[in-house]
Amino acid sequence: MITWTIRFQGVGFHYGNQWVLYDTSFEAHAGQVLGFRGRNGTGKSTLLRLAAGLIRPHEGQVIWNDQLEERKRGVGAVFSSSYLYDQLTVLENLQFYGSLYRLDGKVIKERIEELMDQFDLQNVLHEFAGQLSKGYTQRVSLARALLHQPPLLLFDEPFDGLDLESQQILTQAIFKEKARGCTIFLVSHDMGQLDALSDRHFLVEGKKVREMEREDQSLG
Repeated sequence: MITWTIRFQGVGFHYGNQWVLYDTSFEAHAGQVLGFRGRNGTGKSTLLRLAAGLIRPHEGQVIWNDQLEERKRGVGAVFSSSYLYDQLTVLENLQFYGSLYRLDGKVIKERIEELMDQFDLQNVLHEFAGQLSKGYTQRVSLARALLHQPPLLLFDEPFDGLDLESQQILTQAIFKEKARGCTIFLVSHDMGQLDALSDRHFLVEGKKVREMEREDQSLG
């Protein structure tokens, strides 16, 4: 079971002269699913990129287990871009990311076999990533994100455009990773999904991230 904490401490970030997030503070623990909602352009995607260590805050700190660095290999992300290489097969993509995550060759093989079964990828394993349907692209992206069993998973509107079967597979994966002790940040415009999947709910607006009580979640 994973034991760890990620903490946003007075975090602010701006693009040029425009602040997107300001004085943002909260923490998340192992096994929690945090749901984030808000209008377009309020900073939800920026929040995920800060959590991943892809960008640095202009104010404050994002702290993992009291450490400021070495975050990127501990993150799995499913964003609007699949981060798959169109000219590589599904298998080649997963092998490449396994080496990027510095996994042993035997571990890569074992994890690919596990994820292939979990996400029903047997029929597309040797297809080029650029030829996959939206549903299978998202499944492979999820496999990529889970390959190294990270303690933090970041999802940015992961259900958009998915067929029912792929939605169910993604939902099952979220619950499985939560049970493993993974912390999950889930951005979605669908309140039903957030209610069903999240332990804690946050509203991103006015450059702030505010945790909502249950009775507040129907507002806004």
